[in-house]
Amino acid sequence: MLQHTPEWLAAIGCVMLSVLCAAPRAHANSEEYQARIVGVLPPKEFDHEYKEGLVRINRGTERCPKTSAGLSPLGCAGRTLHQETGLEACVIWIADDSVLQKNNVDFKAVLRHEIAHCNGWHHQEIPR
Repeated sequence: MLQHTPEWLAAIGCVMLSVLCAAPRAHANSEEYQARIVGVLPPKEFDHEYKEGLVRINRGTERCPKTSAGLSPLGCAGRTLHQETGLEACVIWIADDSVLQKNNVDFKAVLRHEIAHCNGWHHQEIPR
């Protein structure tokens, strides 16, 4: 059975979500908000529950690799085998609420984004 440490996932298997531009919070229905959220939310074919096994959500992104610009991401995710059950698991790290609030990003949007990575979605780094 494969066993990967969180450090291995962070170094090799994580897909990063970089910090979005820090503009004042816009109304959820505004054009500005919708334009920013497009970069966060995944395409429909990847935007669904993770059905391969377990999902484990951790808070804080200290174990996530930095972006190419050296910034801390808002989240990262990787797939591994759960050590106790042997089931495949989607392991997610999401920044603390204070960091998400500073960057005007909703926890649920980041969670959907990271689960989509476990569902096979890949993208270019999101610019700040």
